[in-house]
Amino acid sequence: MARRRSPGSGLLAVASILAPSLAFQAPLQHRLELARVPATVRGRLATVRAAAPVAPAPPAPVDRRIQLAKAFVVDDFGRANPDLLQDDFAFELGSSLLTKERYLKSDDLLRLREACGDTLRVAASDFRIDPGDDQAVLFTLAVSGVQSAPYAGLEGEGKDPLKGQGPWKTLPTCGRCAFDASGKCYSATLGAPLDRDDRSRGVETLADACWVAMGGKLGGLNVGLALSELVTRRTPATPRGAPATEPLVDAADAVGVADAALRELLLRPEGAPLPDGVAAALFAEDCVVLGEGFAAMPLKNAAKQQPWGSFDGASFCNYRIAADDARRVLCDVILPSGRLEGASVHVDADEKIFRCSVGWVIREGEKANPLAELQKAALPLTRCGNQNIRWNDSPTFYTIRRRSIHTG
Repeated sequence: MARRRSPGSGLLAVASILAPSLAFQAPLQHRLELARVPATVRGRLATVRAAAPVAPAPPAPVDRRIQLAKAFVVDDFGRANPDLLQDDFAFELGSSLLTKERYLKSDDLLRLREACGDTLRVAASDFRIDPGDDQAVLFTLAVSGVQSAPYAGLEGEGKDPLKGQGPWKTLPTCGRCAFDASGKCYSATLGAPLDRDDRSRGVETLADACWVAMGGKLGGLNVGLALSELVTRRTPATPRGAPATEPLVDAADAVGVADAALRELLLRPEGAPLPDGVAAALFAEDCVVLGEGFAAMPLKNAAKQQPWGSFDGASFCNYRIAADDARRVLCDVILPSGRLEGASVHVDADEKIFRCSVGWVIREGEKANPLAELQKAALPLTRCGNQNIRWNDSPTFYTIRRRSIHTG
């Protein structure tokens, strides 16, 4: 399946021309150059940097499309304000589409509230414009609560109810909604997985993510992942250690290392080995790599097998620090076909990557499977669907360019 630091404060740039095998590797170049500088000189440089703080830039005005997306989320994803939805509104649920009428009748949030009462929370963050569609807004969702009553999932699924098991929280998922010129939403989707752990399978909708977080098991099968697990020695997919509320290193440095690591790992030609020097400079010894369609495995194995497929021509954008774990740096990956994927890395206190997760499909591109598109049109379902909403109003995005980092 096809997939994918200039002298100054925070992040140091590299030499003006990079060796081809180390293209975009600012952190690596920085470490190699810094190793050649005497310690006394490095100390003077650090003193100069500390004496010249940079005033933060004023916040940028909020884009109207972002405001509309936040309204969509706070209004129970449009269901508490049907006038926000176009008459031909369509909700994408896996390989099916719901019409506006069927979407408004969905009871997923109602059932969650019945099971969790007023403890149900939806955390929304990372609102940003879809880099391939300026009418659409992407955002990250995580749902949490304390289960106090049985929960049977969506109507018609026939699941045995889950008994109260206390607090739960989903892994982050991606939501997307698109608006026309009048400001009405004409399409939306919720729950595209952005990662998985040792319990989830990375194939769930938002409702299924809640079901797994509450202790349920999924009946579906991720064939690619299942086959990969048969031939791969079991390696934990859950990140080591506890989530952090603050970055372990400077955020810009973390982003620089993340960009360098993803490029070195994913853009390497087929069959080309990952040089030991690059691996030692960018990755922790226990680094784990996993994907939507392949099992978690040590970096050495992943670099050799390249199970993610081809990322030729891919571009990386919208780098940001995750709201649920400040060790995690996320980014959007655009493939030549227009397909949009999510990727993330975990950065430790040594500025090295200890976990890399790739290949999470957010949106298909121009070359989508025509059969799947036909199925979406022909097989609508009758299922899909907080007042307790919180979000990060001013997420910081980092755009990586050839030798600099810009925030905005």
